[in-house]
Amino acid sequence: MRHTDKSDFELRMERLHLQGNDKMWEIMDPKNNQMDPVVRKMIERLPPGASVFEYGAGRGRNAIPLMQSGFAVHVQDIWGAAIDDLIATASQLSHSILASKSHAAEHELTDSYEAFVCIRLLHFLKPEEAWTVIENMQSFTYPGGYNAFSFFIDQTVHGPEFFYPSIQELEAYYTERRWTVEVQSEICPSQPGESTNGRVMYQKSMLFRKPEMTGSESLRNASAQKVGEIL
Repeated sequence: MRHTDKSDFELRMERLHLQGNDKMWEIMDPKNNQMDPVVRKMIERLPPGASVFEYGAGRGRNAIPLMQSGFAVHVQDIWGAAIDDLIATASQLSHSILASKSHAAEHELTDSYEAFVCIRLLHFLKPEEAWTVIENMQSFTYPGGYNAFSFFIDQTVHGPEFFYPSIQELEAYYTERRWTVEVQSEICPSQPGESTNGRVMYQKSMLFRKPEMTGSESLRNASAQKVGEIL
């Protein structure tokens, strides 16, 4: 089923935005919040001018500083107001940015990228939708490229029908395909907000790297792939 109508999340956010009572809108403001640490670690590893796609970019908390750092950024989000605000911010900074309003699982990728970013999006998706996004991220990443995640591991907000991967589950999905774990954080609590219904949630951040297309890389021992930096 295609998501032609506005999602419950988008309707709720728009209602709160019109009421002037939306902490989520403030949280997504790139002027009020710094880039996520796992994205900063990713930037340290990317070549200048690399192409980056961000799922669920919101108002540009990560996308705007990525753009200002000289990367070619393409963003996606289902919330039209957030995408419009991101485009306006980029224009004010005399930058252009590719932006798409779409459902993450239905967004059709046509190009490959050096990196994908997916920050606190997966818990808004049903399991089959989340795995579609993750598979697309893997498939459309250039060899040697990166996938950056921050995800919740608590099922108390939206319920078990939404996607809360275990650390082992997501890590195995990558390392079994010869990706390396470059960076990972400790499990840490998040600030309660609109997306968590006022609850304190627990989250994990991970940065994966796709193998280069060389003989030595493709034959790398899987046990060596678990060595990575701790945030």
